[in-house]
Amino acid sequence: MTKKLFSCLLALVLLFSAASTVFALEPSSDFYVTDESGVLSRSTIESIINMNSILENSYDAQLIIVLIDYFGDVYADEYAVQLFNDWQISGNGILLVASTQEKRGGITVGSEIESVFPDSTKNDYLNRYFWDDFDAGNYDEAVTNLSNALFNWYEDEFGPASSGIDGSYAPPPAADGPSLGTRIMYFILRNIYIIVILFIFLIIVLMDRARYRVYYRGMGIPIPRYHFWYLWHGPHHRPRGPRPPRGPRPPRGGGGGRGFRPSGRGFGGRSGGGFGGRSGRSSFRGGGGRSGGGFGGRR
Repeated sequence: MTKKLFSCLLALVLLFSAASTVFALEPSSDFYVTDESGVLSRSTIESIINMNSILENSYDAQLIIVLIDYFGDVYADEYAVQLFNDWQISGNGILLVASTQEKRGGITVGSEIESVFPDSTKNDYLNRYFWDDFDAGNYDEAVTNLSNALFNWYEDEFGPASSGIDGSYAPPPAADGPSLGTRIMYFILRNIYIIVILFIFLIIVLMDRARYRVYYRGMGIPIPRYHFWYLWHGPHHRPRGPRPPRGPRPPRGGGGGRGFRPSGRGFGGRSGGGFGGRSGRSSFRGGGGRSGGGFGGRR
């Protein structure tokens, strides 16, 4: 009886020891690919590593590939779940574990994507992209095809990644920018209010400049250069001084004598540019009116 009990205990110890040995697998220095069977090429391993840099940056996800020789007495799904938890793979991650000698294995996924990547989807991806090449010993093709398909699944489910997948996983070439005409149109639309305000201000400045020129032209002197700040305190906006008093009128004739009357030829000589003012009558009235030369005196 004691012998039988001892044998049972020894068998249990060996069983748990074997299981512990299987679950004690440590990740490789690359972490993303652990090839205990040594069947993958370095280019395939580097391709998976580069893919993971995109997955982590874009989706906070990881794609882990583990190839071993034997599962032994442990079920592949139990092994995968235990390994997933021990290695603390991302909740958005996917783990592939397969035995090259037993042709067993499968996929397990993190809790964050379990609802959108059910068992039926896992089996579908394995059947379509993995098992045929894996069973035939084409391990590089099997791992590459499945990895690319899983990468595309992330893009379909969560949107385009920050970098495309083209075999080398280099970032895609930058798209051509908009044309010059399109950029100008965008600039105008973005700054339409500022453009309208500047246009109105320009119109006001041009109108004030015209007033400024008329002001100096009326004074009969050269027109100084105009500056836009004259819009607020230019000389043509200053108030004019009070009108000086008129001089005494010439005496008119009275009584029986002949009064002073102008001759028909006019008085005061020729103006510089012809007589430009209005005169209600031909009789002399002090000041002589406006000359054709644009005299800017009293009016």
